[in-house]
Amino acid sequence: MNRTGFAGTCLAFAMVFAATAAFAGTLDQIKSSGELKCGVNPNLPGFSYVDAKGERQGFDIDFCRALAAAIGVTPKFIPSDA
Repeated sequence: MNRTGFAGTCLAFAMVFAATAAFAGTLDQIKSSGELKCGVNPNLPGFSYVDAKGERQGFDIDFCRALAAAIGVTPKFIPSDA
């Protein structure tokens, strides 16, 4: 491996370690707050919608609930316009 390839490999590893450290800080913030904030579309059938009982349903809602459960926090759904 030449010097350029070695330097590129070192840079790639440094970026992975930096990203991992940044994620660890975010995870600590989520755990300390006790809730995972998930931006959801207020009415996108199949992904995020409110059913007849007034409860949120859909793939995005289920994914947020599952991730929050895995972390050990409560999901909080924040309606998004985008």
